[in-house]
Amino acid sequence: MLMGPLMKMQMTGLMHNLLEDLKHYVETCVPHARKVMALASRKPIRA
Repeated sequence: MLMGPLMKMQMTGLMHNLLEDLKHYVETCVPHARKVMALASRKPIRA
């Protein structure tokens, strides 16, 4: 009950970012700069 509003706010923010990234990719065929930076900051997966 207490976490509901917080989860809704977080999901709204995530959905906004997702739609913004998708719109940018569809219009330019290039990933959004925020997405590129997020992917670059990830550690490589060790096999």
